[in-house]
Amino acid sequence: MKKHSLVILLVYIIIANNLKAQNNLSNKMQQKIESHFEKADAYMESSHYDSAQLYLDSINQILPIKQYTLFNYSLSTRQSEVYYYNNLQQLGLQESYRSLAIATKMNDSLLLADSYNFLGLFLLNMDSLTAAVAQLKKGIQYLKTMPKAADYKSLSMPHHLHGNLAEAYFKLLSYDSALLYNNISLQLANQYNTIRGVAVAYELGGEIYVTKRLFDSATIFFNKSIAAANQIKNIDVKLLSYAGLAKVELLQQNNSNAENWIAYGIKMLAAYPIINKYFALRFLQDAALIYKTTGNNQMLVKCLTWKSEIDATNLKSNNKQLQSILKAGLDNEKRLLTFEVQQAVQERKTANTRLLITLFLMALGVVSFLIYRYFQKQKSTANLIRQKISQDLHDEIGASLSSLQIYGTVAENFMIENPTKAKEMLQKIKTQSNAILENMSDIVWSMKTNETNSTSLEIKIKNFATELLQDKSITLNCNIEKEADIALENMNARRNILAIVKEVLNNTYKYSQATELIIKIYIAEKNWVMQISDNGIGFNTESEANKGNGLRNIEKRVAELNGTYKLQTEKGAAYIFIFPLTKISNTGWN
Repeated sequence: MKKHSLVILLVYIIIANNLKAQNNLSNKMQQKIESHFEKADAYMESSHYDSAQLYLDSINQILPIKQYTLFNYSLSTRQSEVYYYNNLQQLGLQESYRSLAIATKMNDSLLLADSYNFLGLFLLNMDSLTAAVAQLKKGIQYLKTMPKAADYKSLSMPHHLHGNLAEAYFKLLSYDSALLYNNISLQLANQYNTIRGVAVAYELGGEIYVTKRLFDSATIFFNKSIAAANQIKNIDVKLLSYAGLAKVELLQQNNSNAENWIAYGIKMLAAYPIINKYFALRFLQDAALIYKTTGNNQMLVKCLTWKSEIDATNLKSNNKQLQSILKAGLDNEKRLLTFEVQQAVQERKTANTRLLITLFLMALGVVSFLIYRYFQKQKSTANLIRQKISQDLHDEIGASLSSLQIYGTVAENFMIENPTKAKEMLQKIKTQSNAILENMSDIVWSMKTNETNSTSLEIKIKNFATELLQDKSITLNCNIEKEADIALENMNARRNILAIVKEVLNNTYKYSQATELIIKIYIAEKNWVMQISDNGIGFNTESEANKGNGLRNIEKRVAELNGTYKLQTEKGAAYIFIFPLTKISNTGWN
């Protein structure tokens, strides 16, 4: 935990620099709050937490409700410290979440690091170790953006978060990680010349080395902790280091030396009874274990009795603390209720009007958006269709027209000199013209819906296949489910499906040597499925790919419809194409 003597000076400097954020308080009121903070800090420094609570309650009565200022944050963190030193861990955890909410609203990395440190500390003491590690690491992330130590002495410093993280890993039995973060904490405490931080880090390091049974290192660390604690008269840290040295001796079976170290601690605890009760209880717990092991029943009873007395005092103090907290909470709830009632009265006259205006504007906005979206979609669809038609006409019709022009020129030149060559050119012109007519027919067919189209997919396929395959006596068996034919509504899908079928039929005609071709189209599990197979000789896909772009064109068209296909060529050619039904059936071009 942070040392209280570091708290007072800078927090009030920071508060003075942020008066604009607290302009609802008069200068006199601010001075009163600062005075109460100083008195609360003084009582906390001397471990009189009940008295400190009275001043915190007074501040709570003065501060405006539902404000996010440094005053409010400082009050919340002071309250958390009171809970911590009175071992009210659950209340402290709840208060730390309030501190985090304020820090988040203020978007201040200094406060965020501090609040995550408090959260991690309370979770650590409640043995929620994994959660504690997560919160402390969040706090360390915010430390990267923090200024030098002199700018934030009133808040948690870097060595606090690293030290608490080391303790969490120690309790998780992750000793290497514990040593790593404890060494970082020690370095940072030295860097910022925080003697208490140095003493605490040495004490925890000693505990880790004891657990690892590295007794020489443990002894060195405990002695360094005692030396640092002596510089600032930190009795609580010194007590724990005495207990640590006793454990070192006990584990080496030096019972007499172990009892001597405990005796030093007991003598010091008797001389300074008003110290942090949390540390006193930890020391007495260790002392009881030492005496139990050495068989010193008389001192064991004394330590347990002493511990029980402190526990009883704590219980009495906690009861008093809880009564004070309850009273403050009730008073605050009354203030909050009064405040909310006043707000409700002031806002009631305008609430209904605002609501109606808001609803009207929302409805108008939704309607406007839907209309805009509809027309944009229509415009986009029309542009897409125009672009696609233009591309198809350019790619498929334009090239053919260019060929016709060339063939016509050649035929004209050879009409007299070489009639045979001219006749050959005229035959090519006829063939090319038929291809153009067929392509134009396909484009027109793809653009029509089933409602306006008198030619179904099945008729379209049969017309093309009959004319193509009859020369080689290939029988066509075409079976297309009515539902599948009706579902083919998308113009892009109609165009690509027909092109795929023609590509496969051309391959069959050219290479298969088949006598039968089977086409099946149906709907299965929200997919549009097309199977095409023949009983021919099959073919080598790599070899055929080298002959032309047929298979590559098929792959491109299948991908354009988000589909997949498989091809088997061992015994004849067998294609299976699978397309999402939504891609096939939605109207438009996409």
